[in-house]
Amino acid sequence: MFEQRRALGSIVEAAAYIDLFCRRGRGSARELRWLVRMAGEYPVSAMSAALSEALRYGMTDLERLERMVLRRIGSDFFVLPRRADDDDPENNDDR
Repeated sequence: MFEQRRALGSIVEAAAYIDLFCRRGRGSARELRWLVRMAGEYPVSAMSAALSEALRYGMTDLERLERMVLRRIGSDFFVLPRRADDDDPENNDDR
C-alpha cells in the first residue's frame, strides 16, 4: 500500500484532484483507496493525463476516471494477436 501512495504522490494533478474530490463530498475511505490503487497499478503518464482531463471538467466519478485511463493504455496492453489471413483480400468476409 505504501508504494501505491507514493505513486499517487508522484502524479502532479493528484493533489488538486483529491481536493476537488473531497470538496464534492466524495472523499470516503473506500473511494480514496480506489484512487490510490489506480495510481499504483496504472502508468503515471496515463493517470496524469486522465486526472488532468477530469480536473478540466470537474469530473469526480472514479469509474469513469478508470475508463479514461484504460482507454489511454488499451492499445499498449490489450492487443489482440493478428491472424495470418487478416491481410489477405481473398479471405474478406465482407463480400
